[in-house]
Amino acid sequence: MAKTPRFAWQNGAAAAVTVITASDEQSAFPARNVGDPSLAKTWRSKVGWTVTAGLYDKIDVLEGGVARVATIAAGSYTLATDEAGAVQAALNAMPGAVNTYTCTYNAATHKFTIARATGAATVSLLWSTGANAFKSAGKDLGFSVAADDTGATSYIADFVAYQSRKYLDLISTSSFSVDIVLGENDAIDIDNGGVTLALSENTWWDFAVYRGVSSGAADWNHVIRYNWGF
Repeated sequence: MAKTPRFAWQNGAAAAVTVITASDEQSAFPARNVGDPSLAKTWRSKVGWTVTAGLYDKIDVLEGGVARVATIAAGSYTLATDEAGAVQAALNAMPGAVNTYTCTYNAATHKFTIARATGAATVSLLWSTGANAFKSAGKDLGFSVAADDTGATSYIADFVAYQSRKYLDLISTSSFSVDIVLGENDAIDIDNGGVTLALSENTWWDFAVYRGVSSGAADWNHVIRYNWGF
């Protein structure tokens, strides 16, 4: 008797017990699509910067020797100039601030600049030692958070910035696999360290990297495939 071909598929991401949350999502591509096996069902983060209250929304400033805190308003900022405006508003709304500040974005270098506009008080950006360093917006603005910025009145970001950090959380008691497609924005430099992926809270995992047919082709994508086990 001929055997009937069978395909066995099991992915814990589709299980009812799996909780899926994301930093943000496009309405047509919600995070819940991660649990759907259809290739057409994908999650896509929003373009630009997403600021969530209490998460990477702080800038610690030492102004004239006095510690102050700027809190960026929660929201979605599609354009870098919108994000710069939100940062500037936060700096100028710091309780007790005696200086005024500007935040600008250079479209040619893709870097933010934070500068003192008026006032005579010294300015340091405490990316590393500030009280809110663990939820600093520094990385999203392209600043190195390994050390504070001191000794000047204007600070240019260390790295290019195209968008805020994105995350996808899957909490499950089952194993699952996820494909992460990178490089849809030609401005993002994948090969030279433009993207960092972090994994946490997993017993084991492995991954593979593969790409489209040729660089620059319509199907060119960087794909990271992760398999998590519990």
